[in-house]
Amino acid sequence: MRKVVWGLLWIASTLSLSSLEVNENDLKESVKLNPEDIKNRLALSRYYMEHNESIKSLSLIKKVLQIDPKNETAKKLYEKARVDVLIEEAIEGKRDINEYIQQLYEKEQYKKIISLYLHFKNTDTISKIGLSVKSLINIARVAMWDGKYKLSLEVLNRVEKDNLDAYEIKAEDCKELGDSACAIKILKKLYFTTGECRYATKIMKIYLEDGRLYDTKRFLKYLKKRGKICKGSGAITKKLQKKLKQNLKKLEEIYRKEPSYRNLEPLAFALYEENPPKALDIVRKYTLSHPEDREGRLLGAKLLAWMGKYDESIKMIDSIDDLHFSDARLFKAKVFAWKGEYKRALDIIDKIQGSDKTKKRYEALKLKANIYLWSGNKDMARELFEKLEKVMKDDQEIKESLLLLRGKTDELIRKYEKRLQEDPQNSEIRSRLAELYSAAGEKKKALSIYEKMIEENPHNIDTYKSAGDLYLETKNLYKGFGDWEYYGNFLSSRKSLYELAQRYIWYGYEDAAVSVLDDLLRLYPDDRKAMVLKAKALKSRPRYLNLVRHKNKEDEGGGGGKKADRRLLEMADRAYKGGLFKTAADYYWSYIQEEPEDYSARERYAMALEKSGRYKEAAGEFYLMQWMVDDENIIYHYAYNLQKSNEPQRAQKVYRKLLKRLPKDPPVLLKSFLKRWKNAQEKLDARAYVSLYDVNDSQMSDMLLKVENLFRKSDFISIGIYDSTLLKQENDRYRLGFYETYASKIEKRNGYVELVVECTDDSCLIESESFKESKYIPSRNSDPLGKEIAQRLEELQAEKTQNLFLKKREGNNRVHRRNRHRKLNGDSVSGKLEAPSEKEDDRRRISIDLDTNYFRDNAGISMYDSSFSLSNEVGDDMWLSLLGGAYRVDDDHAKYRGGFYGLGAKYKGLSAKVVENYLEGKGKLGWSLGYETTLFGDSITLSLERSNLLYYKRTSCSAKHMQTRARISGYHYIAEHKGLWWSLAFEDIDDGNRVLTLQYDYEFYNIQKWNSDFVFVVYGWYQLNSLSTDCYYSPKKVDNTLFAIRLGKPFTKNWNLEGEVSLGYSLEDQSVLYNGGLWLKSSKNAGFESKIGCEMDNGTGAGGSGSGYRSLNCSITFRKYL
Repeated sequence: MRKVVWGLLWIASTLSLSSLEVNENDLKESVKLNPEDIKNRLALSRYYMEHNESIKSLSLIKKVLQIDPKNETAKKLYEKARVDVLIEEAIEGKRDINEYIQQLYEKEQYKKIISLYLHFKNTDTISKIGLSVKSLINIARVAMWDGKYKLSLEVLNRVEKDNLDAYEIKAEDCKELGDSACAIKILKKLYFTTGECRYATKIMKIYLEDGRLYDTKRFLKYLKKRGKICKGSGAITKKLQKKLKQNLKKLEEIYRKEPSYRNLEPLAFALYEENPPKALDIVRKYTLSHPEDREGRLLGAKLLAWMGKYDESIKMIDSIDDLHFSDARLFKAKVFAWKGEYKRALDIIDKIQGSDKTKKRYEALKLKANIYLWSGNKDMARELFEKLEKVMKDDQEIKESLLLLRGKTDELIRKYEKRLQEDPQNSEIRSRLAELYSAAGEKKKALSIYEKMIEENPHNIDTYKSAGDLYLETKNLYKGFGDWEYYGNFLSSRKSLYELAQRYIWYGYEDAAVSVLDDLLRLYPDDRKAMVLKAKALKSRPRYLNLVRHKNKEDEGGGGGKKADRRLLEMADRAYKGGLFKTAADYYWSYIQEEPEDYSARERYAMALEKSGRYKEAAGEFYLMQWMVDDENIIYHYAYNLQKSNEPQRAQKVYRKLLKRLPKDPPVLLKSFLKRWKNAQEKLDARAYVSLYDVNDSQMSDMLLKVENLFRKSDFISIGIYDSTLLKQENDRYRLGFYETYASKIEKRNGYVELVVECTDDSCLIESESFKESKYIPSRNSDPLGKEIAQRLEELQAEKTQNLFLKKREGNNRVHRRNRHRKLNGDSVSGKLEAPSEKEDDRRRISIDLDTNYFRDNAGISMYDSSFSLSNEVGDDMWLSLLGGAYRVDDDHAKYRGGFYGLGAKYKGLSAKVVENYLEGKGKLGWSLGYETTLFGDSITLSLERSNLLYYKRTSCSAKHMQTRARISGYHYIAEHKGLWWSLAFEDIDDGNRVLTLQYDYEFYNIQKWNSDFVFVVYGWYQLNSLSTDCYYSPKKVDNTLFAIRLGKPFTKNWNLEGEVSLGYSLEDQSVLYNGGLWLKSSKNAGFESKIGCEMDNGTGAGGSGSGYRSLNCSITFRKYL
């Protein structure tokens, strides 16, 4: 009865409301006259609400609630009106609905967010109010948290594709709704595009929950091979192992109770995953106890074939006593096909076709078509596949084969790329995709897949064969033959060794082919095919060709040798491509004697000379070629070989001249594009960034997820772009280069970037990009050749700087009263540590340094010291050293014997060492820290050390004291043949003396004459001592300024002659200073570094009275790389 009454009241209310359309003014008047009239206010509010005047409605409801805060009707109308006002303002652009949702989200008012969305949905206003992606993501996430998974998925359907947050929420929704396949598919996409562990862990947990134990195991194995250690993997591994043991135990128990084939097969497959030999053993035992069971024998044959034991597999099949067992015959045909014995496979297939009209006949025909395809008989394969397509229209394998045969590889590639994203571990998909890439001419992509497959599973021998052939096709003969050697010798079968020998012959390596064939014939002495191939190889050897060429010339009166000349060129080219540069140079030389106008061959001859280390000859060839071919690369290699021939000034001159020829400034369009590329990253706008790349839909999806994940973790990105350069232009395709500084929360890098950009109208897209980490080299050009030239010029300058540093270390700046030429820069015999030069051969990982010095003066002091350093490179730019040495010093006061031993380390510009100094049985600890860097193009060295004073002062008394020294030194390049070396040091000696020393060496002029270099120099050193002592030379002030001429001249092939004559004056001592020395220094051709020589100098006498002091210092240094 109550429901009826309420129904009548509702009808009456509705009718009354409809009549309000003509009584609006009356209601307004009533409200105006009676402010406390709640009933009419609510009636007028409903009227406005129904007529989409939500603001007026909301205003009336607010007044009702002021009058009666507990009015339930007013409260409900208030919520509805408020939302309606919000929608209305959002549609009119007066209110930001997304900002409102964000506020609710931050205040954790999640139920209001869901109610709001449902209201949008019910009023059909979602498309009108402009919900942002972020708002939709927040709504979907809240719905997911609230257990409304279907609603969450519904909201996500409104989000644009390839949003990282959307994928994460959708994966969780799918999982909670029980759709594991959907969840895993999304999580795999997320993991394989971002590499984030959290996705991998979720994948494995779902696998375990669904009982997919071997999928879990394979995924764990996949992570382990990539060195990926994810949090939670250990617990998952333990749980997996426990379940695998339980599963295997259960299968074994079932089989033990009933040893039937039905129970054998799942047990064998489970065991094969863990232990293939054990699986095979249990199958063999089963076949012995069940000899009549043909299924068991076929299972054994399959296991053997999967293990690569093809011959044993065939024997197992032949033991099946049933000629009509088509499954066994078909599998036997497959095994022969896998072995490459296609004729035998086809014979078996023909018999199956003739006797079987079942599904097996169809499978046999498909195998036959594939064999035609594998063996290169594409016409027969296509004909057979087309027949099969009419019978089985839904067979995807046939459709794929026909697409491939018809040259439509793009469609297949897209399909397999998508499949690989969904299942990246699937080796069959990867192999197939590599084959398709190869067929489409994308060899690099194919090789990338093969290399990853070899890395993950080095025991899959067939992958080496596929990769080897591709490397040979791309002219990477070293890698190609390396993979083929592994394949051929691993199997050591007739077929594998024969195919290896064939490839050596195809690429012109007859000697290598003969060696392989000899091995083959030792294993298989009666192999006639190998004998015939060996005869062909012997006939093609270079010695045979030379005899033929000589005979042709004799027969034709010295002419008609063109064919043999061409063969010489082919042999030279093959040797060159194979990295046999010395051999190639010899062949090219013979060829160009007959064909001197073949400039291409001449260039390769010059390059072969360069690569075989014959730099002077190569420089001559490249110099001559400049008259024939105007090419920047020819000029560059001319300069490079001058540099390697120890002619730095000439090389530098050619480099600088070449730099002026190279292009630089990119057009305005590219500058604008580069700015957009930079801004998109700095604003963390993933979609804007990805939109600048030329990628297909599949690649776009992956790239967007990867970039979103990167930007999310980066927090901020700051990019600096320097020296942007147009490297090359072909129509609308540009190659752009620049130096980039990149910084974010998670990464910092500096280096050179190259972008290949294609522009149409005002739109540009990046086709490819590359990055090479490097220090910034200020350059007018960022072209690779320009960067190479800049690098070479830097090497020349660094070498010049290094030589100058060595001269300082060898005796140009001294302060000892009796030995003005003792070192001041801190590189003493107490453990000098320098890592081998970066320009040395990468294979030289160990260096040995020996240093011996003899000193005496006319004041009764003599000293002999010797030191060694054994350095080993333990990683990139990381060196560890063992140091040691001994000395003997005699003067009027005492005679001492002592030495040192210690350890040193150097990483890039940082160095450190710890040394124990011992003297007459007593030890003193010494140490040093150093850092080398560049600042505004200048070389800067900072050092701090504690060492025995003996190594600097050379008196018996000074051996009792230790000093702590801080020093900064540097080299400033001014111009060609001009540079300034300087040093400032502060010493704290334990006897209370404080010493400040300033040194400089200014090379201001250079002359090249008589095959010699003459360098003119001004150098000096100035010192203040806080304490004067008789223990060692330490006047209050020291000043020495000298003018010097230094000589450098080639002496022999392996040695250069160096000399110096100096003349100067000391104002403090009021005396003339002189110095002279002569040394032999090893050249770059010597294979080691060494310097031998002596120098003499004078200084003031005791007390500065000018007593004719003189000293002699001789030294031998040696370094060898092993």
